[in-house]
Amino acid sequence: MRGGGTRTVRIRESTCGPVISDLPLLRRRGSIALRWMGHAASDEFTALLDLNRATSWQEFRDALAFLAVPGQNMLYADAGGNIGKTMACKLPRRRWRRRESIISPLKFAAEWDDIVAGWDLPSTFNPEEGFVASANDEPPATPVPGPPLPRAPPGRTTAAALPWP
Repeated sequence: MRGGGTRTVRIRESTCGPVISDLPLLRRRGSIALRWMGHAASDEFTALLDLNRATSWQEFRDALAFLAVPGQNMLYADAGGNIGKTMACKLPRRRWRRRESIISPLKFAAEWDDIVAGWDLPSTFNPEEGFVASANDEPPATPVPGPPLPRAPPGRTTAAALPWP
């Protein structure tokens, strides 16, 4: 900190991510590590620049292959009347299982070696409904298993397509 002098800070890293239990607010018995895709190298700037230059659905999806965090639903529309929706993020393909605690044993660390991104994630192009929307709705089935997440009530995106009263 400015004017605070010099001090040495120890930062420990593990296969499960940085050790956060060394922080004064989290000190306790044992170590807690937190792994997140945002800790890995990624290139969101290139993704967003390429996204702005995309002239087709193919180029749009190719650009999003670089985007890692935060996970986004991305909507597409072009002058030809084409529309689409795709997920843009990088996710570890981990087997979902309910755990007894938030602390994951080291034996699960290898599950972060298989990363799913870009063209492997769900998308829709020119859907039968004739529209695409993103309103915190349940994402389509993915090759990445995970815990059930709280989502908006079913039908929220279809309700958005109804005419105004």
